[in-house]
Amino acid sequence: MIFFFIPILNASNQAIWQAKVAPDVQGKVFTVRRLIAQITAPIGMISAGLLTEGVFEPAMMPDGALAPLLGGILGTGAGAGIGLLLVITGLLAALSGEARLAPLTLAVGPEGGFSETELQALEKGGFEAVRLAGWVLRTELAAVSALAVVAAYDS
Repeated sequence: MIFFFIPILNASNQAIWQAKVAPDVQGKVFTVRRLIAQITAPIGMISAGLLTEGVFEPAMMPDGALAPLLGGILGTGAGAGIGLLLVITGLLAALSGEARLAPLTLAVGPEGGFSETELQALEKGGFEAVRLAGWVLRTELAAVSALAVVAAYDS
């Protein structure tokens, strides 16, 4: 439902900017406005990569600092650092109030996936099957990762 209002909000926003900014400087103002809006994505990607490789991956190795505390939930070794990053960003989104989710029910299956019978029953119950980029995640991590993805697309 929210996707219905996005074009209306964008058009209203653009109309206000065009009405308030002098026509001779609109190109410069709109360029800077777009630059500021879009620069956050590469900054976030670079920061996530640096944090994962430099902090979270080493901390989640079997002998890492966070392995005894979080290893039982997220696992240890290669890939556990990015799992920790997904958990942290999902929790931050939920705590900041940015995750304004519509009513939602997630069904998270085992690492081997749902059986065909289970998938058919879920589809009959109104569930829609999605995959997290083809990754095979621990069940606990899959649930938190799915919530982080839903929160990112919902906001």
